[in-house]
Amino acid sequence: MRIAGSLVVVTGAANGIGRGLVRAAVTAGARAVGLIDIDAGGMDEVSRELGDVPVLSCVADASDEDGMRDALGRVEAGLGPIDVFCANVGVAVSGDLETDDALWLKSWDLNLMSIVRAARVVVPAMRERGRGGLIITSSAAGLLGYLDGLPYGVTKTAAVALAEHLRIREARHGIQVSCLCPAGVRTAMTAHLPEDSLVWATGSPLDAEEFGRFALAEFERGEFLVVAQEKVRELDRLRLRSREEWFTAMRALGRIA
Repeated sequence: MRIAGSLVVVTGAANGIGRGLVRAAVTAGARAVGLIDIDAGGMDEVSRELGDVPVLSCVADASDEDGMRDALGRVEAGLGPIDVFCANVGVAVSGDLETDDALWLKSWDLNLMSIVRAARVVVPAMRERGRGGLIITSSAAGLLGYLDGLPYGVTKTAAVALAEHLRIREARHGIQVSCLCPAGVRTAMTAHLPEDSLVWATGSPLDAEEFGRFALAEFERGEFLVVAQEKVRELDRLRLRSREEWFTAMRALGRIA
């Protein structure tokens, strides 16, 4: 699929990677963009940056299926059929086995189920038209786990599994699926992390718009896994080749004796 001439819709569009994807889509020639977020002010700022491209912003909570269905319906009523949908909502929850159940459920709700809820709306319509694109934001943690945050790593791994399922099943309907697995990207979510954080240990960080351009270019090439840092690719290949060697490498990366 091509971004040029497409209606591109992005959740989590007001900040971070979502904002970068919106800007990159406009640069790539999208005919219109739909923004969905809980941050109305942030979406207003993004809209003002986009020039003459038609934009429709909808305030919606990705944990509310009815609200998301309504928002997506408003986008289609105002701008037409959704060609490319970017599922980009997420939350970073640190912790380990002792992390409170409420934080685990919040992670599942936003890092996985927000994608499921949106896909229930956009995928059937894409099937009927025989074409469409899904871009699902996971994380390098979805490939490698995240030793500083078990809930985050587990739920982002689930997002990769969901993207794989959709890639396998929906190709027959003309739906292209890509899964974004970035490591360090400079966003509000990562701004507080110390220099020795594992996020930065897997490669040089990118800014959000730089990653957005890279991600959309990889999507247009038909790539499934969109990984910007070579260290992440190396570790993922090692995991597939030898689990024991990968365990050793990850312990070293995480400074686990």
